[in-house]
Amino acid sequence: MSAVPAADNIQLLNQLMDVIRQLTPEDYRATTDVVLGRGVGGHVRHIYDHYRLLLAGLPAGRVDYEQRARDARLEQDPDFALDQLRDLAAALQSVPVAHADARIVVQSARGADGGPRWCGSTIRRELDFLAMHDVHHHALIALMLRHLKVAIPDGFGVAPATRRHLEARSPCAQ
Repeated sequence: MSAVPAADNIQLLNQLMDVIRQLTPEDYRATTDVVLGRGVGGHVRHIYDHYRLLLAGLPAGRVDYEQRARDARLEQDPDFALDQLRDLAAALQSVPVAHADARIVVQSARGADGGPRWCGSTIRRELDFLAMHDVHHHALIALMLRHLKVAIPDGFGVAPATRRHLEARSPCAQ
């Protein structure tokens, strides 16, 4: 087990930052109907908001993913986004392993009646959720960038389990 519970999350954020660094500001802001009219920046902002809310809620043990800030600077300014993602990765580095299994409550969606719906969880479970959430949005970013004819790194947006499965099936792996 990693000494840093958020090691996978940090790795995914680093992959995202690598992709952002190779984009022009125009590519970062470009929108396409392929992914609901959103650009890379919109997905970056969405990912960032979830991590920010997790970290903000940890001291009280109460995380409300519905309270996203939706800062437009994250959607429009790749340099600002990189600064914020670097700070986020540093903050995730400090989540103590001793607290990874601490119980928390989270709200990630509203009930059918529009009211809050809180569920029990743990910090480790939420980090796992956010890692899969990242992969999902990385895949959407990859799809959009392919549509815009922008090269992306191999494996970006591919879940770790899928990557292992594909590597195991590869003739070179035998």
